[in-house]
Amino acid sequence: MRIAYAFILMVAPVTVGWTTRLPDEFYDPGPGLPALIGIRPSSGYVTTLIVVHYATAVWLLVGWRTRTASAAVVIVGLLE
Repeated sequence: MRIAYAFILMVAPVTVGWTTRLPDEFYDPGPGLPALIGIRPSSGYVTTLIVVHYATAVWLLVGWRTRTASAAVVIVGLLE
């Protein structure tokens, strides 16, 4: 299950980059850091989170320190 979940995490975030090009009126953040700040995140922020998301998914896929990797996946998911 860990391997399947990590694979899904690696495939899913590919499509979120287009959201940075939407006007502010379309942005209604869910729970996470952007909701606390109250502004639309920059493309650099989103790109960085995508890269970190992939890194944590690979970390989880490999299975090295899975508890820490799982916590990292959750933290990055909350920041998105």
